[in-house]
Amino acid sequence: MDTHRLLSGSTPAGQGWRQGQDNGIIFINVDTSSAAFTDVPTYNVSISGATLVANLGCPGIYGASATGFTVGLRWVFPTNTTPLSPADATRNGFSVHWTACQPIQRGITGASENDYTGDPFVLDAITSITTRVTSLAFLPPKVPGGAGPTGGDLTVVPADNAATAVGSWLLMPPNAGGANKIGVVTCVTRVTQTDGVYQTVFTVTNPRPDPTDIARPTRIYQLAGDCQTIYTPAASQGGEQSASRTGAVGAYQGDRR
Repeated sequence: MDTHRLLSGSTPAGQGWRQGQDNGIIFINVDTSSAAFTDVPTYNVSISGATLVANLGCPGIYGASATGFTVGLRWVFPTNTTPLSPADATRNGFSVHWTACQPIQRGITGASENDYTGDPFVLDAITSITTRVTSLAFLPPKVPGGAGPTGGDLTVVPADNAATAVGSWLLMPPNAGGANKIGVVTCVTRVTQTDGVYQTVFTVTNPRPDPTDIARPTRIYQLAGDCQTIYTPAASQGGEQSASRTGAVGAYQGDRR
């Protein structure tokens, strides 16, 4: 899964310009090393100044790299009969404003237990009401992961403090590499409280980093998939077990970055 880093900056007004080998062309080196890009991003530039900016041609980008690039300028407006020089850039306060965008490869989702183990995942209110689970945490696998399936126990926190809860998880990793490959983890939680037992099967098909959920103010790590809860009433309650709810997983963990 991909997301993007978007950064911007500018050069000091009128500073850093030099004459090119061709008469009438000036250049400036733009340093973007502080952004710590790991590959060449997509750069876009514009020029500002006190006057004569409209007389300039489109700025050209040369030698783009992960740490910077060079911008070249020349006059194009016919009233400018003298070649453009660094002195013109200094006098008019020419400045380069840049933005850079680089995709961040998130890798194959659900590729290993590292996508799940860590801090507990907190279930949203609707999911918690049905499953009777407040949060679940993936404990380290009993069998180390790799090319095949792995799994382990869950630490399950029930919504009712008086209830008892247990759980386990099983991960089937992707069968090969590729941007569209995902692993599938299945979790089973069992909560026992006075009115009966709530057993839920979570099938998580995509642990998504930084989902674009504008209703949530922080960056989060989200479990997405389906879940089904089976409710078995206690003997004193009467009745037979029945499917309580089939819906989507709503579980969120703090951003790990």
